[in-house]
Amino acid sequence: ITPASDIFSALCTSQRWTKTGVLQKHDQELLESLICFMKHLVFVNRVLSSDLLNILASFCAARQDTDMPCPMVTETILSIANNFRMTLSIADWEREKVFKLLESSGLLAQAGPSMHYAT
Repeated sequence: ITPASDIFSALCTSQRWTKTGVLQKHDQELLESLICFMKHLVFVNRVLSSDLLNILASFCAARQDTDMPCPMVTETILSIANNFRMTLSIADWEREKVFKLLESSGLLAQAGPSMHYAT
């Protein structure tokens, strides 16, 4: 989790990401790998004790001031959030608690406005 957090923290200020919305292939693959990892309760528990959700929200927010959509990133972030939600639901977390957690991280607020680009 720490290497992923470090990479996405660095990308928040990357000129390439903030100006063009283009990720290098290995960064995109790392982001997409989080979709699968979020299906595992052990990983989700580690995420809960880290700042990864907030960092992903900051990563998305770095692109909010531009007019260039990033549908691949938006779809990936929404899939990450959905798998996170489903894993915690299977672990008997209350739905409201899970959504409050996602909202407090800022992740839903960042991916939500970009949804119309993903269609």
